[in-house]
Formats: sequence, structure tokens, C-alpha cells
Amino acid sequence: MKIPWAALIFAAALLIPYFWLSGGTLYLPDDAVLSLAFGAPQSAGVFTHMFFHVGLNHLLGNLIPLVLFAIVLEEAVAWFDVVFIFVASGMFASLLFSFLNPGSIIIGASAGVSGLMAAAVMVKPKKALALLIAVPLLVTFLVFPVSNFFVQWQLDSKNTQISTMEQQVTTLVSQNKTTEAAQVTTQLKQVEDAYEREYGGRQRESSTPTDFLVHAFGALFGAGFIAFFRRDALQEGYYEFQDLGRQLNEKIDQLRRR
Repeated sequence: MKIPWAALIFAAALLIPYFWLSGGTLYLPDDAVLSLAFGAPQSAGVFTHMFFHVGLNHLLGNLIPLVLFAIVLEEAVAWFDVVFIFVASGMFASLLFSFLNPGSIIIGASAGVSGLMAAAVMVKPKKALALLIAVPLLVTFLVFPVSNFFVQWQLDSKNTQISTMEQQVTTLVSQNKTTEAAQVTTQLKQVEDAYEREYGGRQRESSTPTDFLVHAFGALFGAGFIAFFRRDALQEGYYEFQDLGRQLNEKIDQLRRR
């Protein structure tokens, strides 16, 4: 079985830096999001914005289709082609979108994912079209509900922990145990900071809009790359489309006879 190198690279590139910068919480700090987004003062944002997200749902909603479509696409082209399509689609889409919308801030892998989707549909239409139907259902009705439940559980747990530690500080102070009270107060501040980051990150994620154009630009680049540089894979995809057309016509004929 072929190792899906591109999918493994993408998974590591999105998960490792996200959870490292989140400091053990589920959300990045606001200043990190702004510094890594494209449209921020840092010129590196044109590259880094593709590997970071405003929240857990945003991350998972891009990671799952990214990995699945990368696996399908890598069946037809080389792994470095898959990586190039993702990175170039994301950069092309963000640059074009930013040119048309000055002052906009872009973050997330969705433009690169759109490039992979378009490329996969062109070279492996049977599997790619099935994923286009299955992935949104999977994400909407399974991944997001589980993610939301986990985030809420984390918030509730931290809230309970904060209340308990506040009571501990009050008790220790009343007993003149100032050293122990100071230690618990330090720990309390850390839990409060984590709670505020997760609660604020959740609110930020729910209020962050998406834009159709940036996805369309990414898909356009992915399709263009296949059309111009991987015509052998495109030819195989054309044969699959023909086969799908024949199967569809047969199904329609069967329904008409009933």
C-alpha cells in the first residue's frame, strides 16, 4: 500500500504548530492569530496563514478534507505535486483576494484545500465526488458536534476548577497560610488565563466569516495546474468521467423501464 506522504505532511504541518502555540489549550491567543494571518504586518503571513486557524472547528473542518483529498490526489500524481498544489493554491488565492479586498485578513487552509479538491475531481472523479458528498456530512453531523461538546466540557471543567481554587485561597488566607495561598493563587491565574483564551477563542471562531471567492480562487489554481502540467493524469480522469456518465445513463434507463 502506497504511503500517503502528502497527507502525513499536511497533518503534521497543521496539528503540531497549532497545539504548540496554543499552550496546551484548544485555541491560539489573539495576538498569535493576527501575527500569522495574511494581511498582518508580517510579510510571512502569505505563507503561514495556511497552517493556522481561528479555532478547533476551523482546524478540523479543514484538516479532514485536506487529508482525505490529498490521499485521493496522490493516487494520480506525485506527493510533491500535491504539496505544491496546496501551498500554491493557498498563496495564489490569498494574494488575489487581498488585492481585490485591501485590508482583509485571511487565515486557514481552506483555499489550499479547495485547490486539492478541484485537482482531485479532475483526476480521480469517482472517489473525489464521493468525498464531496461524504465529507461535509461527516464534519457537520459528527466532527463539529463532538468538538463542540469537548470544548464545552473543557470550559465547564475549568470553571469548576476556578471556583474550587478560589475557595482554597480564601480558606488558606483565613488560616494565615500565606505561602500556600500564594501558590494556589498562581495556579488559579494560569487556569483563569486558559479559560479566558478558550472562551474568547470560541467566541472569535463563531464570529469569523468565510468567503466564497478565496475558495474559488484556490480551486481555480488547482484545476489549472492539472490542466496545464499533469495532462496524463487529466486524461485518466476523463476516462473515469466517461465511465461515470455511462453508469448514470444505465441507472436512468433502468428507472425509466420500471
